[in-house]
Amino acid sequence: MKGCYALVYRRQNEKNSSIPDVPEHLLGDIASKLEEEFIAQTSATTELTLRRKNTVEDYHKRLTSLFSRLQVKKGEEFMKNPEDVVFLPTELFSSILMQEFSTMVESNEEAESKMSFPLCVHNQISLESVRNGLIKAVNKQAALRFLEIYDVEYAELKTGFVSA
Repeated sequence: MKGCYALVYRRQNEKNSSIPDVPEHLLGDIASKLEEEFIAQTSATTELTLRRKNTVEDYHKRLTSLFSRLQVKKGEEFMKNPEDVVFLPTELFSSILMQEFSTMVESNEEAESKMSFPLCVHNQISLESVRNGLIKAVNKQAALRFLEIYDVEYAELKTGFVSA
């Protein structure tokens, strides 16, 4: 009954011209009941819409903050401390964003899958993986927090540090 109104029609012809009009006091009652129902449903819809909007904004703020902390913004500083940079599969980010979206729209599907990225024969990250966008360099502390928040188990985090 969302956004509706009522119209009462009566055909006027010779057969039904003797049908009396609906008394005014009944019309007023019907109109007021319809108006009450309309207002109640409209306010409930508005409340639900506002709640959903707030939920979406909360998710957006949280994810924006989290992904902002993951960024390696000051590359020169991280070049001096390569152990502060780790590499994560970009597929992990996509998977987590899909999980967040699913949670937000209440479908509650668990996206559990194993993810990995190739290493060269020296057990180092291949340059092709970075160039092809399979992995991304991120801030290590933020990455550890990110993995903890989403309960992601990991075997080993590869850093930018290469031992001689």
